[in-house]
Amino acid sequence: VKTSREALRSLTHGGDRYDVRMTRFNLACGLYWLGQLEESGQLAQEGWKDACEAGDWMAAAYCARVLANLGVTPNGFFQHFEAVQSQPVVEAVRLEVLGLLQLVRGRPAAAALQLEQALAQSKRLRLAMDIVWQASWLATAYRSQAEVAPLAERAALYRKGLVAAETACKGALTGYHVYLPHALRERGWCRLALGG
Repeated sequence: VKTSREALRSLTHGGDRYDVRMTRFNLACGLYWLGQLEESGQLAQEGWKDACEAGDWMAAAYCARVLANLGVTPNGFFQHFEAVQSQPVVEAVRLEVLGLLQLVRGRPAAAALQLEQALAQSKRLRLAMDIVWQASWLATAYRSQAEVAPLAERAALYRKGLVAAETACKGALTGYHVYLPHALRERGWCRLALGG
């Protein structure tokens, strides 16, 4: 976080605007994982606005990842994500962001459907970091869905959550350690719910 703050300060005074946007996103993510949600949201909002003004769809989508996790929908959010994207990597991020938003709005079944599609797309493209991130959130969606499902459906949903969490744990150990706590937490909850 300290290095990202220094980089953002330096880039703001003469760096490439794309680098400023991506550094702001990375700092917002780091602050999110540290639990500094207010500052994380503020940076993500700034990044969203800057990226939209610049016409940088992907940088706006990355900032929207953070905002969706916080349950925030800035102006133009739905218009930005309503159209299916022709580039597979961009479409995977679009589906992911919409899934995250469904999740924070208490719609875990809808979230799972969109996150399943995003994860399948990321697996086809071999996007390792996105696979870890999306699998972790898919595990959260399945667990959340299981918690409110009829008793007869819960075990199957917890098993799906466990599979997604195991995928995320395995991927996180290959170099994406920042996502490991989330993946481990979901794996633990799902195992516990299954009696293990």
